[in-house]
Amino acid sequence: MCGVHRRNTGKDTLNILVKKGDDLRKDEIISEIILLLSFLLESKGVPSCFQYYACMATSGDEGLIEIVDNAITVGSLYDQSNTMDAKAGRIGQQYSE
Repeated sequence: MCGVHRRNTGKDTLNILVKKGDDLRKDEIISEIILLLSFLLESKGVPSCFQYYACMATSGDEGLIEIVDNAITVGSLYDQSNTMDAKAGRIGQQYSE
């Protein structure tokens, strides 16, 4: 049986994104593995810092994904990194001339 495991957010509602065009089956498995690792660590008294989100594939090319409040996307981190690299390159050019 498929199910969505929720993080304990203290909220009564769950914001979800309906996604079409992507196979979310691997995302669902990885999310479950992260959840399992979190439970195992915490059962041994080790605080878990894993941040996971609910994900459920409903077919081969669509599914549901939990929207995590105040999250930073990997894409935005990549964009910030490229911006910082470009700025560092310009500063380096100024000092090498």
